[in-house]
Amino acid sequence: MKKVKMLFIAIFIASLFLSCNGTLTTTSFDVDSETSVLKSVQTMSTNNNSQKRVVGYFCEWGIYAAHDNYYVTDIPFEKLTHINYAFVGLNPSTLAVDIYDPWATTDIVYPGEKWDTTYKGNLGMLRKMKEQYPHIKVLISVGGWTKSHGFHNAAATDANRKTAAKNLVAFMKQYGLDGVDIDWEYPGVNRDKDGNDQYDMGAPGGIEDKENFTLFLKAIREELDRQGAADGKYYELTAAIGVGYDKIAVTNPGDYHQYLDALNLMTYDMHGAFESIIGHQAPLYANPYDTHEPLVNERYNIDWAVNEFLRLGVPAEKIVLGLPFYSRGWNNVSGGMDMDGNGTPDGMFGTGGSTLAGKWGVGGQSPYFEVKKLESQPGWEKFFDPYSKASYLYNRQTKELYTYDDATAIKTKMNYILEKGLGGAMYWELDGDDWKNGYDLVNIVADAMFDGKVPEVPEVTPPVVNPPVNPDPEPENPVEPEPPVVEPEPETPVLPENPLASGIPGTPSLEQTSWNGESSFGLRMNMWWGNNGTLCELLENGVVIQSITLADNSPSAQSYTFQITGKANGTYSYVVKLTNKFGSSSSQIVTYTVTQGAFNPVEPEPPVVEPDPETPVEPEPPVVEPDPETPVEPEPPVVEPEPSADSWVLLGTYQIGQEVTYQGAVYVCALTHVAYAESWNPAEATTLWIKK
Repeated sequence: MKKVKMLFIAIFIASLFLSCNGTLTTTSFDVDSETSVLKSVQTMSTNNNSQKRVVGYFCEWGIYAAHDNYYVTDIPFEKLTHINYAFVGLNPSTLAVDIYDPWATTDIVYPGEKWDTTYKGNLGMLRKMKEQYPHIKVLISVGGWTKSHGFHNAAATDANRKTAAKNLVAFMKQYGLDGVDIDWEYPGVNRDKDGNDQYDMGAPGGIEDKENFTLFLKAIREELDRQGAADGKYYELTAAIGVGYDKIAVTNPGDYHQYLDALNLMTYDMHGAFESIIGHQAPLYANPYDTHEPLVNERYNIDWAVNEFLRLGVPAEKIVLGLPFYSRGWNNVSGGMDMDGNGTPDGMFGTGGSTLAGKWGVGGQSPYFEVKKLESQPGWEKFFDPYSKASYLYNRQTKELYTYDDATAIKTKMNYILEKGLGGAMYWELDGDDWKNGYDLVNIVADAMFDGKVPEVPEVTPPVVNPPVNPDPEPENPVEPEPPVVEPEPETPVLPENPLASGIPGTPSLEQTSWNGESSFGLRMNMWWGNNGTLCELLENGVVIQSITLADNSPSAQSYTFQITGKANGTYSYVVKLTNKFGSSSSQIVTYTVTQGAFNPVEPEPPVVEPDPETPVEPEPPVVEPDPETPVEPEPPVVEPEPSADSWVLLGTYQIGQEVTYQGAVYVCALTHVAYAESWNPAEATTLWIKK
């Protein structure tokens, strides 16, 4: 049997060098023993014999006028190894694969095709173009920011995971694709729908996603292998991965990477007009003068994220670096770092507003080719941050700023990929490059990834005079210090004016950034849309312990993370209160249990004082025994109540092994968690509770 298998594999490998498309169909294949062989063969046929991946996202909606009618036939196939088609979704109820725009995806007849062509829709044309470019792998990308609403339920149980995996693989097979790309934004995060975006479905999530995300990928990998064994072909599984430190913390990269061919890191959107402090959207490194909170400055950059994945055990060759082919931006820009050392603030790390118009959306979202046009227009100054290795444009007259990746930034990142031995590059999205004039960014990526050419990048030396926005050095000639600012009493906070808000703040959410147990942790406030607050207060057990003044950018989102340190063991309740001149709104209650801090007994026992031997202690009065003729009625015995389980409550914190009652039954907690939703009750959330 072994000789037969080896002969079969040898024939299979030989066929790749004889076949125009590198595939061979078989009727049966052993999954476990042959998957690695299929995968090795697939790697051998990669474009230009390179093992670096070049992944471009093609968007379903790209064919419309808002994206300049970018069609599948416009894709530079020779410059890529993979195309991810975005997006389809998973129906949260049926777990079926949902197509959101059938006309674009499966029905449109491309110019030159007959009305009854078998190559209808974007997927049909991709299948046709693969015949001309057999090295290309096309994956169906599932989810995205607006269509991740089905993942939480799909991953919740073993049965759901298997059903969803079968549906995804069947869809892939039906449209002649080469694999599946999971874009869950984000496991472990519970996000409501954006009421101002008709396409946004929200994204339910909870702490159980940390384990379920890994199990979900495992189920898809196993189903892909079963299909691959039948087809004699290796099907790929990749995922778009969030790189925020809080997103990484609620998943297990060291476990789930084994089921993935590549982790396409979304190393962009790190800063944008969703916050009032200006920052690079895709910085390679931290800038020491960045004015964001220290933890954000330290970790919201590409180098920190890559090193964190490596530290957690992800192989370098599986890490694919994401590149933005679009901008983000701010209006009403004020202040900023003196980037060129001429004594004038240059916008970056200053403050700005959230309503800058963009071709692709508010917040300065425009394709690279549109921002590129501004570089030569009067009033615009181009800067390259020598610390972060990132570019931006600033107009002092209009007070507008765009953060984006230009050719220099892309070249710098290509060098980084080669130096770190990473697996390749991914970009969002293909139609963002200057595609009508020859794809300048795509060409840089292809030259570096396929040929290993290290692009020449001009050195930019930090200026001699380069103060931060709010410098605090000791002056050479000390002057009389300003009188200290007296903070108002917390009971009567002074509220800044609200130039934009028209009513009380939107309802904020509050989420913990660390698992229960740690004595130091973060609590993040998010107000996703609506009237902003100008004062944000964190209450612990009903008492204000921290507060922060916020800028008003209504109706855009607000976010702030409170840092709690050195808490003693115990359980604490937190609420965040968002206030403006019209009133206040409060979040839900978040409970956090510390088990790794110091003991904090409620009533410490008084210390035992040893008597001084030289100073005799007054003797205790003798105990008077009761008169035996008048017996004392004995105290009734204390009857200890039978131990009983607590009732399950919404927003309660539960530890593994804890027992609760629900609807007359007793359940045992199987996974430490906070009950964020009513549906997490023991009767429904079978992954969290075991009936006793």
